Amino acid sequence: MIDYKDLDSKKSVKQNSKSRWKIALIVFTLVFVAGVFSALAYFYAGYTNKHYVLKYVAITGNKVLSVRQIKKLAKLDKTGSMYDYSEKSVYSKLMLNPWIEKAYVAKLYPDTIYVKIKEWTPEGLIVSGKKRLIVGENGNVIDAYKKGLNIDINKLPHIVVTSPNYIKNFLIRSIINIYEKLDKFGKINYIEVISDSYQLVHFNNSLNIAVNSLNCPDKAFIHLKKEWSRLVSEKGRLDSVSICFDNKFVLRWKKEKKGGGN
Repeated sequence: MIDYKDLDSKKSVKQNSKSRWKIALIVFTLVFVAGVFSALAYFYAGYTNKHYVLKYVAITGNKVLSVRQIKKLAKLDKTGSMYDYSEKSVYSKLMLNPWIEKAYVAKLYPDTIYVKIKEWTPEGLIVSGKKRLIVGENGNVIDAYKKGLNIDINKLPHIVVTSPNYIKNFLIRSIINIYEKLDKFGKINYIEVISDSYQLVHFNNSLNIAVNSLNCPDKAFIHLKKEWSRLVSEKGRLDSVSICFDNKFVLRWKKEKKGGGN
């Protein structure tokens, strides 16, 4: 007589044994695969650290800052593994410099980091005592002038301020605009800021033009063009000429020295 209970028991033991072998095989396979991947990752990291070494730094867009200055600023002046450099970190270092308006950084494997920057454009030089400040087109102060910057300050409008209180974006911007209009008449040495509403433009030919850069109509420059030659001929007697009117000038004459006799 066959005992079916006993057969079922034997089948159950065999099935449990097979299941345990399957689980063991799966676990072994997973451990083996993980080990292989770990080994590959280890050797790959070692290979890349050895062969992916920074050799070149390509920099474009710079005019004021030198390549050397940018490399030093971004700490790209030393060789090392490409993996030691983060685009985000390099970008953050670049943006700390007041001259850099925008920046783009990319790693080009196996050995190059590419940097593209956009700098603020110098539009004027403010002279305040011993300070010399470079300003942009919006009248904003970019930074103090320092040796090593690729800027010819002799080509920039010179704005002399009698007080730091006059270093205001809107005012400096308006003065630069006036400078560009008057520069067509002759070489300007500098513009002296007497107040918010009164600036004195010192021309190289010794003629001084007084303006209110915040409120000077276009007709004033048309009128000045017509009278320029006559005013230049009278420069020896004129102290200054206020021009910011629609159809007239206000002439300020030098005081004549009283002569003496025997």
